[in-house]
Amino acid sequence: DLSTGTIHHVWYGLSYDLTTVSAPMGTYPSFAFTPSDDAVIVWAAGQIYTVPLTTNKLGERIASSTSPFPIPFVAHIEQRLAETRHEDFDVFNMETQDTQRVRAFKELRVDDKGDQVVFQAAGVTHVQK
Repeated sequence: DLSTGTIHHVWYGLSYDLTTVSAPMGTYPSFAFTPSDDAVIVWAAGQIYTVPLTTNKLGERIASSTSPFPIPFVAHIEQRLAETRHEDFDVFNMETQDTQRVRAFKELRVDDKGDQVVFQAAGVTHVQK
């Protein structure tokens, strides 16, 4: 309700995913309204659900007396699998060497004169002249 700030929960069956952690599963909408605006289609708990809505006396969309229900579907998926690559290396030896090759770094900044840069790599801040 935009006038009073009241929140009307329509369903408590949502599942939490990992989108708050830099969206490792991709960014995609997890719900949508039906064209007739009488339900919300929600992805939750590995299924797609219809959450029916109704309108209260103030004209607000609220939960219907009909319970949410899954939308049955079948998906035919073809996937190609590759052989898993395995590498043998000593992590302790790599971490305790005097020098390490940096393969990825972040937060690169150059000073105003362009004489030195600062960046983070392997959890350490480095200054390069």
